[in-house]
Amino acid sequence: MKENTVAIESSLRNEITTEFMSKLRDLFNESNVNIPQEQVEVIDALAEKVEELESRLAETVEEMTTLRELKEKVAVDEAVEVATEGLTLVESEKLKELASGIDAEDLEEFNKKLGIIRESLKPAKKSNVENLMEEVNEENVDGNEQTFVDPRMKVYLDTIKRTVKS
Repeated sequence: MKENTVAIESSLRNEITTEFMSKLRDLFNESNVNIPQEQVEVIDALAEKVEELESRLAETVEEMTTLRELKEKVAVDEAVEVATEGLTLVESEKLKELASGIDAEDLEEFNKKLGIIRESLKPAKKSNVENLMEEVNEENVDGNEQTFVDPRMKVYLDTIKRTVKS
């Protein structure tokens, strides 16, 4: 018996399991518990329907994610285009390159960061011509004083004034 302990235990378990199953079957028969074949078919049909709906849901979620990402990309591209208005070609290319590295939670935060970058690219410096024009205007505004301008220089000054103002 000591040598065949494993075999004896297995056979006893087998007998107990078999007896348990047969008594359970008898209990179902005595209690008139039976599952009709139609109910089994309904359950199988419902399981198939659930599987189909889950796959459609997964496809829809994936499609929505793709559309949301596309919408965000379009909004970002539009914001960059608006921000590059009035910039030189070089400045706008720099802005686009820097904008591609912006990390933002939403479009509002992206626009704020993009505005900061835009302001840093184009400082509010006046050109030398604008500075000279302001100096000339300041000198001419001092009361009723009129300064003499050589007629040859007046043509140049008028041309510069029109170019700067427009």
